[in-house]
Amino acid sequence: MQTRFCRYCLLFSAPIVALLFSACCSEQKELDRQVARNPALEDFVNIFNTDFKGQNVRSFAAVFLGEYLDQESSLTTGHLPFYLNCNLEVSVSAGVIQDLNLTESDLGNCTVPYRLIKHYQEWKKNYPHTANLELNDLADYSYGLLSYENEANLRTECERGDKNACYSLGYGYYWHLDTDKAIKAFAHSCSLDDPYSCNSLGNIYQEKEDFKKAGKYYDKACTLNLAEGCFNQASLFYLKDYGQKLQADFKKAATLYKRSCDLGFDYGCLNLGVMYGNGHGVEKDLKKAFALYDDLCKKGNATACGNLGKAYINGEGVAADKVYGLTLEKQACDSGDGSACLDLGNFRKAQHKDDEALLFFNRACELGQKEGCQNYLNENR
Repeated sequence: MQTRFCRYCLLFSAPIVALLFSACCSEQKELDRQVARNPALEDFVNIFNTDFKGQNVRSFAAVFLGEYLDQESSLTTGHLPFYLNCNLEVSVSAGVIQDLNLTESDLGNCTVPYRLIKHYQEWKKNYPHTANLELNDLADYSYGLLSYENEANLRTECERGDKNACYSLGYGYYWHLDTDKAIKAFAHSCSLDDPYSCNSLGNIYQEKEDFKKAGKYYDKACTLNLAEGCFNQASLFYLKDYGQKLQADFKKAATLYKRSCDLGFDYGCLNLGVMYGNGHGVEKDLKKAFALYDDLCKKGNATACGNLGKAYINGEGVAADKVYGLTLEKQACDSGDGSACLDLGNFRKAQHKDDEALLFFNRACELGQKEGCQNYLNENR
């Protein structure tokens, strides 16, 4: 089993807004009645039941509330309410979306689903290859379309020096596939010290495989204390996909991942743990790797739970406990970590529990693990 490493690039990360939460009870029969008279809501419930259960709550909130949960206070267990006149909530367990509930007997003038469902359906049609990515991509797409619709006003405000308007304008141009205009808008906002625009420029140049320019803008975003900018810059120095075109520098990557972690970005902490586990850029320290995974797993990070499970199974940085390690791997798999599902499939296969192995391989495949897909096909022959 391999320790999982996050390749997450956080394309066009938006400013973070905290949400308030409240808990109410479920009235499924009344929800069914309301759905029957509201076609948009019916579409939403159908999409929810097929596509959103099991998704990370942060991604879900970004899409259907238009807001990003603060990482340090994000909901891990409880209820997440809808606004915009919809008396709906979703229950959350271990940071993962569970059930859709009605909080009051009348939905009133519920308009939440229509536009976002329309965007979601367009997104799936136009970007079918992204079907297995997190819902953050839909949040980006929907926000981009809304920004482009408001192009004239945003352009006026941008020309007046409003860096947030420039950022939104660039976002709209990017998703409207006008990269040149997006670069111009982001560059203007970046020159006004907007870290999100600098990070977005880095994303664009990374897509163009101009890694020197990407690094330049990630560096500025990091200097402006954007954790994701530090993370992305670190990945340029560490991941072999980029290292083939840039000189790898594990020590610099470790320093940047630590800065990203210190600034509160969980994936920076995750990758720093991997570097401690491998001794890349830092002295190998399995106890430090374990501590980072343990902290992140408690916050609901599925990949960290998978890595923590591997540490317990192999006795890396902690006394070996195979039973608990497998429990953590199962928790990670249930929370959407495809690598953990693949590990469990291989483990059950070695035990000659082929039916269980098949289920784990299938889940791994659904979560984008090519090896899981191949193993599933092999088991079905």
